[in-house]
Amino acid sequence: MKINHVHGNLRIKIIKLSSYLLSKILFIGFKLFCPNIQYKSNDILISRATYAPWKMNRDYEKYYQKIKDLTLLDHPRLFTFYYLCSQVKNINAEILDIGCMKGGVGILLSSNNNKGRTVLIDTFDGFLDKEDLHSGEVFKYKGMEELKLTIKKLKLKNTFVYKKYFPKNVNDIKIRKIKLCHIDVNTYHSTKKSFDYVKNKIVKNGYIVFDDYGMYGVEKVTDLINKILKKDSQKFTFIFNYFGQCILVKK
Repeated sequence: MKINHVHGNLRIKIIKLSSYLLSKILFIGFKLFCPNIQYKSNDILISRATYAPWKMNRDYEKYYQKIKDLTLLDHPRLFTFYYLCSQVKNINAEILDIGCMKGGVGILLSSNNNKGRTVLIDTFDGFLDKEDLHSGEVFKYKGMEELKLTIKKLKLKNTFVYKKYFPKNVNDIKIRKIKLCHIDVNTYHSTKKSFDYVKNKIVKNGYIVFDDYGMYGVEKVTDLINKILKKDSQKFTFIFNYFGQCILVKK
């Protein structure tokens, strides 16, 4: 039995076919630059959804203008942080940005936080674990003092920056309860250690957000999160937004 689509059957077929073909063409181009990517488990994701709430949210835009040069994240991932932080901003607990680098995400979270500290943590000296693409001089940022000056300039309260190989030697920070944690450390073992430390400190309905979920070059992080899904599904609700993030909500 034929069902008529609200946009017209022919029109929606053309839209679907166009997005499918564009995805395949872009994947071929991507594979030229990254020949080791596996076709069987990867694709170029093109959504047919068009709603982009960050384009008309003036409050978010105000924050974005402050951090746009301090982060590699795109609007969908940054707006996710903006929205999640608004859900927990009045809970008296900590916000952690682990792997903060230039501090864009941490500043965004701090700007929308009413209670508790916002704690930004990074090695500021590259990766502790030398894993696949993550070695040498990549993502090495020596600007911790510059980040502190930015926080001071923006007059952010209860916002602190620490040079740490998290979670090693963090007792002096005295982290007790966490309401939102961003883990962006790119390698398997550092991500696992961070999660193992954080998971027992997250408050009910608090969030752990893994960056780089599903990203090429950090497949080991994706594998780890999939293992966590099987092991800790009774403790957390898992949300995959497929923009490069996996969100865990403490039950």
